[in-house]
Amino acid sequence: MKSRRATDGLARHVADVTSAGASTGKCLRLEFSVAPQTADAGLTSAGLLIVNPPWTLTGELKAILPELEKPLGRGGAGRFRLETPKA
Repeated sequence: MKSRRATDGLARHVADVTSAGASTGKCLRLEFSVAPQTADAGLTSAGLLIVNPPWTLTGELKAILPELEKPLGRGGAGRFRLETPKA
């Protein structure tokens, strides 16, 4: 992830497409950062949009991701974002 604006736009677009004619909650957004994002830094974050995730996945990720922040983050700077994008 290099541009927060671009990833926010993509998540909204995918949420729009997946919710057209269906119930909400059909898309899950996961982002993980190992260090703060700066203009001169390399890639420090990665993201994943999951369409129609298994119903247990959100709960499982909420349990696992906090355990990964510390060991994977540089100097304790690991952070994650887990949400259902709004259309």
